[in-house]
Amino acid sequence: MLLMKVLNDPSFRDLNGLPLSAKLGEVFFYLSGCLGYIQIRALLSRGYSLTILIDLFEKGGQATVAELKSHYAGGRGLSWMLEKRIGSMALLKMVRVENGTVGPLSTGGLLLARWALALRRLLRLERVG
Repeated sequence: MLLMKVLNDPSFRDLNGLPLSAKLGEVFFYLSGCLGYIQIRALLSRGYSLTILIDLFEKGGQATVAELKSHYAGGRGLSWMLEKRIGSMALLKMVRVENGTVGPLSTGGLLLARWALALRRLLRLERVG
């Protein structure tokens, strides 16, 4: 098992006196920190509502809806965000984009959409997005 190889590696020399449960605890503590970093980074870089709050803050705390739409994400606008997301889905082959038309869904896109919808229903998430 890979985990056992890592735990028994000579680089863990200073941990050799510790029981296996302590070694595993340290590994999982480190991994949880990595996952936390990834979540925070995703929130800050892709969080739609957070980006609106930041844009609003940079405008002095007040702006019209039209200003927010046109200045979203440093002036790139809402159209940019939509095109970026659709482009990502096309690159992942979840959907086809041709002549300004999005769709149809690929098999993978269809499965992912069905899975996400089922998960929303299971968790009773009525307002998302």
